[in-house]
Amino acid sequence: MWNQRNPGANLAGYVGVGITSALLAASAAYAFDPRSGRRRRALLRDQFTRRTHEAQEFFDKAARDARQRARGLYAVSRSKLHGGQIDNDTLQERVRAHLGRLSSHPSAIEVTCSDGYVRLSGDVLEHEKHQVLAGVKKVSDVHQVLDEMRTHPDAGTIPGLQGGSERRPSAQFEYLQDNWSPAPRFIAGFAGLAMIAAGAASRVAAGSALAAAGAAVLARSVCNVPLSQFLRKSADSARQKLPTRQTFIHTGRAYEPSALRH
Repeated sequence: MWNQRNPGANLAGYVGVGITSALLAASAAYAFDPRSGRRRRALLRDQFTRRTHEAQEFFDKAARDARQRARGLYAVSRSKLHGGQIDNDTLQERVRAHLGRLSSHPSAIEVTCSDGYVRLSGDVLEHEKHQVLAGVKKVSDVHQVLDEMRTHPDAGTIPGLQGGSERRPSAQFEYLQDNWSPAPRFIAGFAGLAMIAAGAASRVAAGSALAAAGAAVLARSVCNVPLSQFLRKSADSARQKLPTRQTFIHTGRAYEPSALRH
């Protein structure tokens, strides 16, 4: 029904329906093309399966990261409330909580605690070792750190050093770092979606700004690199794909448009 009080809303609704219909028609034509439709559907199915597995792996990592952080916070809170000498398990959880900020592969490092003495073993990247040792020494109630870690110049074929964040760890606040851990990424992505939904539901100008900010937060969470770096890489990639010189075959010989001649 036509809204006489707000004809602009009717026009926007019709435009939205038209755009949606055009996108659906284009998608159907792409997927059900008589010649290439089967191949395209197979590619889409493979891409969907791959993205589903990647999403499941990300959620598993986020859950593990959240559990480790929760245990670390619990251990620190318990120590501050009760005071005195903490038990070995609590100290171990506290050290593990700090390793998440000191190493890009904290699960590759094994931690053993005994009366304030911490033994570190396992595998660590060479450029991270000094930061790991210095950071663990600063953990409360750690008296001495015994270093038995195996250092490696790069990940190579070491199972524990595969994947993870390819970044130099930092003690900065999580959201000030270039690379975010899985749990903070998940929280930021959820917050971005909430901001988009709230902005879309609002009918004032501030709602559009909120939705745009939410889209930026969501994009930052998904790509996991600073947006300026992501946009720069995208622009460089697009620039490399553009042809720098066009050559046409004309009357049996190469022909260049005059606008492209040097």
